[in-house]
Amino acid sequence: MRRRYPAIIPALVVKVRGSALQARLRYLGDRADAAARESIFAALQPATRAIFEKPIDVTAWYPFEAFVDVNVVMDRLLGIGDLQLCYDVGRYAAQLNLPAFYRAILSLGSVPFVLRRAAGMWSDHYDSGTLDVTETEGRVLTMRILGFETPHRAHCRAVAGWAAQVVEMVGAKTGPPLERVCESMGGPWCEWAIRYA
Repeated sequence: MRRRYPAIIPALVVKVRGSALQARLRYLGDRADAAARESIFAALQPATRAIFEKPIDVTAWYPFEAFVDVNVVMDRLLGIGDLQLCYDVGRYAAQLNLPAFYRAILSLGSVPFVLRRAAGMWSDHYDSGTLDVTETEGRVLTMRILGFETPHRAHCRAVAGWAAQVVEMVGAKTGPPLERVCESMGGPWCEWAIRYA
């Protein structure tokens, strides 16, 4: 008997590590009162809410859609709906989730060295794509998210905030990374320029 296969291959479900979701919970605990937290949880999609109703396992994989959902809802209810809060949460997550090993090398390496090493942790947090960091000119880095299956603006803003915080943790000064192109807006990938001093 011939085996039948589905005519349509299901779309890839991108996963995010629980540590990224836990960072959002910690941010809410630090920056929002009980009423705001309750409003945010009530506004989440049912599947996302179900995830947050149980303890988050920081080493487990969760649907990326839940990560996007919580970021967008937080931005809408705590911010002004322009995804700037996602940038701020990304900065917070860098401080929270950068392992002690990387904290130890912050004072030992240059900005390009440290950001490349931190970018090497991408697969520890996402099961899709890569984060590439190159030095394009003096004190300007180019950072690209390549091959990410389900790009979203909230994620891009969070990654930009994370990168800015890592640069500052090295002891350099930087402003928000300059977005050059975004895959979720039709670009071939997501790319930023990071200028530091």
